[in-house]
Amino acid sequence: MYATQSPFQFAFGQQKKEFMIPEEYFSEIEDSDSWQTKLFKILTRLLSNTYSHSAQEMVQEIANVFFNEMCTDTASYYSSIENSFYELSTYLDIDFPNVDDVVDYSVKYSGFYDVLIYASILTREKFGENSQISVELYRDPEFDDHYISIYVRQDSYEDDILEQIEEVCSEYEEALSDTSGWLLVTTDFKPKSR
Repeated sequence: MYATQSPFQFAFGQQKKEFMIPEEYFSEIEDSDSWQTKLFKILTRLLSNTYSHSAQEMVQEIANVFFNEMCTDTASYYSSIENSFYELSTYLDIDFPNVDDVVDYSVKYSGFYDVLIYASILTREKFGENSQISVELYRDPEFDDHYISIYVRQDSYEDDILEQIEEVCSEYEEALSDTSGWLLVTTDFKPKSR
């Protein structure tokens, strides 16, 4: 009934703890018409060329890396979130300049992680390889407030970039209603840093 993910090394040398994910979770996702279904389909489409396994093995691999709902302890949950951000960075070129801040925020707010993955992938898909996508914790200097910002940066900004950002926001905002965390896709009109 359960599939387990074997331990492996993080980029920072930490060992990932084992956790279990029910196989039924993904059949339920595929049968629904929700943002989770869209997330799963986008992940499968974007990552299909990175796995040399069969389709079923690829689905399980994606499940093991990006869907962490069955982690029972904070250390395992923290590790699995950090690993999935590393995978987003490696395979989809999404930057996490201060990954610990983003992981801490994702652990703090129940249900936020899945929405963040969804918004990050939607943003990468919308803006493609010519844009830098950076996921960062924003700390408001005037108010005691902080939230996650996904910045879109380009060397030469498109005239309709704000409209494109609004399209991405309209896709993920409904999913935010199930979490107390907050997320904003935006641009600071800085050039790409690399």
